[in-house]
Amino acid sequence: MEQMDERNDFTVPTLGKATIPNPAKAAFYHDDDDRILYDIRAAGCRATFEKGEAPPSFEPAGPREKIYFDPSKSRAAIVTCGGLCPGMNDVIRALVMELYHRYGVRNIYGIRFGFQGFIPAYGHEP
Repeated sequence: MEQMDERNDFTVPTLGKATIPNPAKAAFYHDDDDRILYDIRAAGCRATFEKGEAPPSFEPAGPREKIYFDPSKSRAAIVTCGGLCPGMNDVIRALVMELYHRYGVRNIYGIRFGFQGFIPAYGHEP
C-alpha cells in the first residue's frame, strides 16, 4: 500500500459549524469525529502510532444530526455530464425524492446540456 503524503490529504473543508437539526430522520447519525482508516493493515497503523501520529483516515459518508444549510431555504441543481449511463434516471429520481420528501427542499432544478447549462451565454433554461 502506498505511503500517506500531502497528495493524500483527505480533510474535507467545512463552511462552519452545522447547527440546523437534520429533518431527514435516520436510524443513526455519524459524528464529525468518525473516521475510516485509509490503511487497515495492522502494520500500517502501528507505524503511524509509533511515530506519534494518527493513522491516515477519511470521514464516512452518511447522515449527520446537524446540517449546515436550512433545507427550506435551499436550492439544489442536478447536472449530469459525460453521456448516457445505465441507472442514471434512477439516481436522479432518488436525489429528487430524498431532497423533496425527506429534507424539505422545494427548489430543485435539472440542468440541461451538462456544464454548458450553467453558462448564461448559451441561453439554456434549467
